[in-house]
Amino acid sequence: MISLLSKYRLNYFFYFLFIILALNFTFFTIPNASAATQASFAWEPNSEPDLAGYRIFCREQNQSYDYANPSWEGTNTYSTIYDLDESKSYCFVVRAFDTEGLESEDSNEECLEGSSNFPPEAAITSPGNGSGFTEGDPVGFDGTAEDTEDGDLATSLTWTSNLDGTIGAGGSFVTNSLSLGTHTITATVTDNEGLSGNDSISITITESRSFDVLDFDQTSTVAYSNQDRDGTVTIEDGGATLHMQGNRWRRTQQVYEITPDTVLEFDFMSTIEGEIHGIGFEEDDNLTNDQRIFQFFGTQAWSATYQWSPPYTATDMGSYVHFSIPVGQYYTGSNMYLAFVSDDDGAVIGNSWFKNIRVVEGSSNLSPEVAITSPGDGSGFIEGDPVRFDGTAEDTENGDLATSLTWTSNLDGPIGAGGSFAINSLSLGTHTITATVTDKGFSGNDSISITIAGLPSGSIWIEAESGLLNNTMLVEQDLDASGGAYVLAARGADGSVEYTFQITESGDYVVWGRVIAQDSSSNSFYVAMDNGDEHLWSMQRSEDWLWDMVSNRSGPDPSVFYLEQGFHTLRISKRENNAQIDRILITNDLNFLP
Repeated sequence: MISLLSKYRLNYFFYFLFIILALNFTFFTIPNASAATQASFAWEPNSEPDLAGYRIFCREQNQSYDYANPSWEGTNTYSTIYDLDESKSYCFVVRAFDTEGLESEDSNEECLEGSSNFPPEAAITSPGNGSGFTEGDPVGFDGTAEDTEDGDLATSLTWTSNLDGTIGAGGSFVTNSLSLGTHTITATVTDNEGLSGNDSISITITESRSFDVLDFDQTSTVAYSNQDRDGTVTIEDGGATLHMQGNRWRRTQQVYEITPDTVLEFDFMSTIEGEIHGIGFEEDDNLTNDQRIFQFFGTQAWSATYQWSPPYTATDMGSYVHFSIPVGQYYTGSNMYLAFVSDDDGAVIGNSWFKNIRVVEGSSNLSPEVAITSPGDGSGFIEGDPVRFDGTAEDTENGDLATSLTWTSNLDGPIGAGGSFAINSLSLGTHTITATVTDKGFSGNDSISITIAGLPSGSIWIEAESGLLNNTMLVEQDLDASGGAYVLAARGADGSVEYTFQITESGDYVVWGRVIAQDSSSNSFYVAMDNGDEHLWSMQRSEDWLWDMVSNRSGPDPSVFYLEQGFHTLRISKRENNAQIDRILITNDLNFLP
């Protein structure tokens, strides 16, 4: 008559049903199993008038029950046993006892088989996280997969892309068919007992574009206009860099056709600011033509130039900054020279380095603009708190690209996708969070810094929806709630939700709740500890989730509970409709602020 419907695993949550038939005999079964390291029990009450309570006893495999030390004792008809080791096998019985201390016999015994199986470990060894490739390039993927029990499982790896679905299998493969955009690549493996492991990286595939790379050893420059006077001109980095010092104006002898799709890309550096630093295309050596030069640095704003933004700034000096100028959106023409301006006819000491110059054809596309709108830069959260991320991505040609955003953490790697998501599994520490979107090879991104702090010792987290719910206390879904769910005090009869937890250190404790109390008619619960007096908890009003400490309207604020080492029961009861609670923190640090 005893049944075990699910094999025990790490993170399994067991719900036991005890049926107390008489004081001298107790029967129970296990109707279902799901994931946690704790075992929760519930049973029908005995009806004997001298019934004093119940005791649950637990033993490990090949050991005997220690009837002098129950795992739990109380008058409730439910309990939870914590800190079970997933690698061990356990057996449980329950006994009822009366007011004279006499106990019933054991119930029938239910045993849970432990498992020494551990999930495999997968790792992507190449390409590196954040790598970039051009559309059509072959991209080689390599990975490892090790399992304690099954050994090398690399040949069983499956590889997927969030954009393209399944892309390969095994420990090594090559593909040249990845679509444009930023991909989250995941390698997954499953062992012989169904446990899985995975690893993820982010790579970007950009549009294949034709371009000319300017080699100054092959393409000489000559004086541009009558302004090329004093200073030096040198070619550096094997022809990739034009270095101008003093008051120098130069242009190529090579000519270009500027179409509506022409984009000029280059890296620029200066260590001494001159009067005008710029670049552009010119039909001749005259300075009387319409605006041709794009100025991005200098002490003088030359009115005959386009003032490019964002410019090179004083804080950039000594470092290269990459520029991408869609020249074809400003002017077009045939047989145009590429001109360089490093004007400083006053002091004659300014300098310019133009490096890695490319004249790109085939796209007049501009990079999309990305902004992280929440949380704010520098925000802080507590370990396990749900953190909601929101962002925007706007592109001149393709409009709203927010749904294509990919989000990464410098500590945790890929963490989410889209314009809005929430996560409660960020690791401890200070994270640099980056949101990125790619449009036809042009990428935009934004970054913020947030900190995830740990809990003080002696603290217990409880998900509100994990308790035993009665009547009108209902579980509802919300992206912003921890774990995506919370408990709502619905309209109708009275209801409650009860939690059994274990304290390892006796002392004073306070209780915090992550709650929503939208108005004065939905901002209170009743709270009781160990069937004690109810505290009328009036919560801070808010339409968003916030942490509020349990208090008593007719008593102390906050409510401080002295708890002995061992098991305790917290009951939260409905007082007003639509009060909401998402997460509970019980801590002996009375000064801690979640």
